[in-house]
Amino acid sequence: MLDSALFHRKALENLGLVEDNYKTCPDSDQWLKIEKLTGFLHPFYEITILLSGSKYPTSNLYFENVWEIHKSLLEEVSHGLSFMRPMAIEMKKKFDKYGRNYSPILAIALVFDPRYKLSFVTWAFAKLAPLDPTRIDMGNNVKSALYKLFNEYKSMNASDYEIPVLFTRPGKSRTRTEFMQSVIDEADNGTTSQLDVYLDESKIPFSDHDDEYDVLAFWKANGSRYPDMARMARDVLAIPVSTVASESAFSAGGRVIDKYQSKLLPTNTEALISEPVDDPVDVDNALGNVLGRLQIERETED
Repeated sequence: MLDSALFHRKALENLGLVEDNYKTCPDSDQWLKIEKLTGFLHPFYEITILLSGSKYPTSNLYFENVWEIHKSLLEEVSHGLSFMRPMAIEMKKKFDKYGRNYSPILAIALVFDPRYKLSFVTWAFAKLAPLDPTRIDMGNNVKSALYKLFNEYKSMNASDYEIPVLFTRPGKSRTRTEFMQSVIDEADNGTTSQLDVYLDESKIPFSDHDDEYDVLAFWKANGSRYPDMARMARDVLAIPVSTVASESAFSAGGRVIDKYQSKLLPTNTEALISEPVDDPVDVDNALGNVLGRLQIERETED
């Protein structure tokens, strides 16, 4: 609503000039407050949309967005405008209750994004330190937890997991896979681990299409280079950062099965609450299937 008000600011101001009965047009000071408030709240809106979507966002999205919220609240509480500070203080109390203690495993998840790696995590906590001194050691704590987790995965036997195979062409896949495994074994026997090699490599540059970046595709393509890291990425990135999608599915079930419609067969219920289809042929087939089964149920009851 605030965005819409700012977009139509000129129209509202002109309406106030020509219409005597319109007496609620904001003055210049109020418009300034609206701009400041919109700028403060807009990141919260974007982050809510991102993490509450139904596409199951990967866990690497958690840390940066929660850090953005934390930093914004700390700045507003410390040196924000007087009319916004009381609101920011109350919002920070809520944040401290649920998100003050950053989840180490979800902070580690950002390390598996090749655009950020560990350096962003340590930099982010360093940025918070002047506003919140308790964050000084958080970067080192995440680094320590990361290496501890990596050593756990490295100690697993090869039979406990599937080793990603990059080359699959007949006749050459086995030779190349054996060669890649020998390189990995040689690196493991040295002083540099897969984790160190990954962290020391250059980061992937940011681009205008970062919203569409697929971190899972990166680890699928680089699984042969970093088999232990790839297994970590597979498990860590799969951690759900939101329960909205699953809760939405249960809510849909409650709307389908109620006291007036409680005798549906399981197959019909599944058809009614499953994802909608866009193809007209699929829609027609699904509808015919449901109607046909409903007819069978009525005949059976009669």
